[in-house]
Amino acid sequence: MGLLTDAGPLEAVSLGIAGGGFALVFVLVLLLSLKSNPGGNEQVNKAGDAIRDGSKSFFASHYKYLFQLLVIYGINFLVYSIRSPSSDLTDGLRIGGCFLAGALLSALSSYMGVAISTDSNIRTSQAAETDGVSKALKVAFTASAVYGFVAAGFALLGLSVMFFLSTLGRTDDITPTQGADLGMELLVGFGLGCSIMSMFAHIQGSIFAKSSDLGAALVKNEMDGGAQNPVAVAERVGVHIGDVGGNGGDLFETFVLAIIAAGTMANGDITLIALPFWLAGAGVVSSAVGFFFVSVGNDASKYSVLYGLYRGKLVAAIIFSTLATVIVSLLFDSIGSGWGILCCIILGQVFGLFVGQITEAFTVSSCISKSVANGGATGPVTLVLKALAYGFFSCIAPAVLIVALALSTIYLSGAYGVGIAAVSMLSNFALILATDTCAPVSSNVASITATAGLEDAYEAAAVLESAGITIASGGKGYAVSSSVLTSVSVLTAFKVTVGLTSVDTNAPTVLAGLLIGVWFPFFIASIILFSINRAAESMLIEARQQLEGIAESNSSSCVDVAIKRSFQEMILPSLFGCMLPFIVGYLFGPLALAGMLTGSIATSMMLNITLVNTGTILDGALNYTGIDGNGRASIAFRTCEMGSQLGAAVSAVGPVLNSLIKLMSIIALALGPFMTSWEEWGLWYYGFIPVGICIVMPVLVYLYVWKDAEEVVSRRDASQV
Repeated sequence: MGLLTDAGPLEAVSLGIAGGGFALVFVLVLLLSLKSNPGGNEQVNKAGDAIRDGSKSFFASHYKYLFQLLVIYGINFLVYSIRSPSSDLTDGLRIGGCFLAGALLSALSSYMGVAISTDSNIRTSQAAETDGVSKALKVAFTASAVYGFVAAGFALLGLSVMFFLSTLGRTDDITPTQGADLGMELLVGFGLGCSIMSMFAHIQGSIFAKSSDLGAALVKNEMDGGAQNPVAVAERVGVHIGDVGGNGGDLFETFVLAIIAAGTMANGDITLIALPFWLAGAGVVSSAVGFFFVSVGNDASKYSVLYGLYRGKLVAAIIFSTLATVIVSLLFDSIGSGWGILCCIILGQVFGLFVGQITEAFTVSSCISKSVANGGATGPVTLVLKALAYGFFSCIAPAVLIVALALSTIYLSGAYGVGIAAVSMLSNFALILATDTCAPVSSNVASITATAGLEDAYEAAAVLESAGITIASGGKGYAVSSSVLTSVSVLTAFKVTVGLTSVDTNAPTVLAGLLIGVWFPFFIASIILFSINRAAESMLIEARQQLEGIAESNSSSCVDVAIKRSFQEMILPSLFGCMLPFIVGYLFGPLALAGMLTGSIATSMMLNITLVNTGTILDGALNYTGIDGNGRASIAFRTCEMGSQLGAAVSAVGPVLNSLIKLMSIIALALGPFMTSWEEWGLWYYGFIPVGICIVMPVLVYLYVWKDAEEVVSRRDASQV
C-alpha cells in the first residue's frame, strides 16, 4: 500500500503547500541580500529610474483594461453552476474563484518580476563598477532568482490551496475518487486564468518590445551623431516587459498547466494526483540548492559565466532526481511498482537539460555565427538565405527529441507518463526562470553603463550580456519545447475528459479541424508582424517630431506611444485565440476540436522554432561581426545590423505561439465536461455567435485603430516629398 492510499485532498497537496511556502520564505532571504547592495551614481540612477517609470506606466495601463475583462470572464463561469456534472450549485463559484486566483497570481508575479529586475539594473551596474563580473553576476542572478521563486511559490501555493478548496464540503453521495477528480476538473479554471493573462501579456509585451527595438533602430539611421535617440528608453523598457514579464508569464502558465494536465489524467487516483504536486514541491528545494552553486571569479569570461549558470542547473537536476526517487518509493507500494513513472521523471529532467543546449548549438555557436556573418559580406540576400536555411534545419533536433520523449513516456506509463514528464521538465521552474531572466537584466546593465560612461563597469557588463545572449537562445528553445509537451498533455487530458479513444483523420469534421489548426498559427503570425510594423511606424513618427523640434523632447512620450499601440494591436490576436476553440467545438464537435488542437500544436512548434531560431541566428551574426569582423564600418556589419532588426521582429512571433497553443488547449479542457454528450454538428447554430464576434471586431478595430494609424503615416510621408 502506498503512503497516500487512504489519504484526502489536503494530504495530496501537502508537499505543494510546503514547497510554495518555502519558496516565498526564500524570496525574503534573497530580497534582504539584494537590498544590501548599493545603488549607482546620478547618471546610472537617472537611466534606471526612466526604465522603472516606463515599466510602471505599462503595467498601470495593461492591468487597467485586463482586470475588467477578467471580471467578465469570471461571471461567465457562473453558467457552470447550472451544467455542473456534480449538480453542486457552488461549482460555478469554485471554478470562477480558481480562474480569478490564477489570473491574479500570474499578473502579480509578472509585475513583481519586472519591478525587481528594473530595480536590479542600478545595483548590478554599481556592482560591475566597483567589484567586477563576479559581484555583478551575483546581484543580477539574485534579482532574477527573486522572480523565479516568487512565481514558483505563487503557482504552487495557488494550485494546492484552490484544489483543496474545490474538494471541500462535498456531499456524501460523491465518493473520494469522484471528489478528487471533480477538484481537478474545477482547477482547470486556475489554468485558464493563467493562460489568458499570459496570452495578453505575451502579445502586448512582444509587440511593445520588438516595435521599440525596431523603432530605435529606424530612428538611429536618421539621427546625426550628437542627438539622443528618443526611443532608447522605450527599447530598454521593452526588454523587461517582453523578456522578463512576458517570458516569465509564459513559463508560469506552462508550469501550472503541466500539473493540471497530469492531475486530470489521474482519473481520481489520489496518489497519481499527489505526485505532480509533490514533485513540484521537491523542485523548489532543489532549485534553492542549485542557486548557491551559481558563481564565477572576477576574471570571468563569457564561458566561465555560462559554466557557473549551467552548474547550478545541473546540481538542481541531480538533487531533484534524488528527491523524486524518494517520493516515488513513498507514494507507491515499492520502487518497482513505480518504476515506469520514475523513468518518465528522469527522462523529463534529461530532456530539459539538453534541449536548451541543442538550441544554443544551432543558433549562437561560433561556427554558425561566422558562417552567417560571412554571408552578410556579400549582401542582405545571402545573409537572410543562410539564416533561414539554418533556421529550418534547427527544427530537426527538437522535433526528434520531443517525439522520442513522448513515445518513451507513453510506452513506460501511458498518457499519464507524458504529463508527469512535462512536470519533471518544469520542476526546477524557479531556477530555470532565474537563469532566463538574468539575460535581459544583463542586456540593460550593458546599455546603462555604456550611456553613463562607466568603462570598467561596461566591460564587466559586456561579459554578462554576451553570456546572456547564449542563455536567452537556450531559454527560447526550452520555452517552446516545454510549451509543446505541456500542450500535448492538456490535449490528452481533453480526450480523456471527453472520452475520445481515437481521432480518425479520415472523418470530414476531423480533417476540417486539422486543416484549421494548421492554418491558424500562420494567421496569428501575420497579425503580429503587421502589428509590430504599425507600432514601430508610430514611434518613428513621434521620434521624428522630437528630433525636428516639432514636439518637445521627451523620452517618456515614446514609451506612451508604445503602450497605446501595443494594447490596441493586442485585441485581435487575443480575441481570435480565445474564440477559435468555441467556433470549432460548436460548429463541428469534440472530434474536430481535437483535430484542430493537434494541427495547431504541430504547426506552431515548427513555425515557432524556425522564426525564433532564425532571428537568434541573425542577432548572433551581428554580435560576431562586431567582435571578430572588420569593425562597425564594414559592409558585413551594416548588413548584419539590418538582418538583426529583421530577426528581432520575426522572433517575436514564437512566444505568442507558445501562449496560443496552451490557451486553446486549456479552453478545450474547460469545455470538456460539457462536450461528453455533444455530437458532430449537434450545436452548429451556437457556433455563429463566436463567428459573428470575430467578424465584427476586426471591422471596429480597423475603423477606430488601424485606419487612423494609416492616415497618420500617409500624411507624414506626404510631408517628406
